[in-house]
Amino acid sequence: MTASRAFPPNYYEAYWGETARFLSKGIGIAILNGENVVSECVSIFSSMDRAEIDIWTDESYRGKGLALLAAQHMISTCLEKKRTPHWDCDVHHLASIKLAEKLGFQRLKTYRLFYGSR
Repeated sequence: MTASRAFPPNYYEAYWGETARFLSKGIGIAILNGENVVSECVSIFSSMDRAEIDIWTDESYRGKGLALLAAQHMISTCLEKKRTPHWDCDVHHLASIKLAEKLGFQRLKTYRLFYGSR
């Protein structure tokens, strides 16, 4: 977690309430180049039977299949833990859609998300 540039501890605090909760109940995969995290895949949400996937690859390492490798390992880990992996992304994020399709995910529905800050 501390070496991550995409999913630092405050990410886990925002989505999991605290890092300890993620460490006990979440799933995370990281691909390293030396000490540097170059691609990672984590469960942004997880329940007894489901894991929502969030993925990132360093821009200079994109196009090398690392996201595919991280996601494949993440999916295998989810299935071992008897959790169904779920993938969602912005409809304009073509790279994410392409990766999801390559991994065997199918588009089930399109929905609108409203967000804002106060």
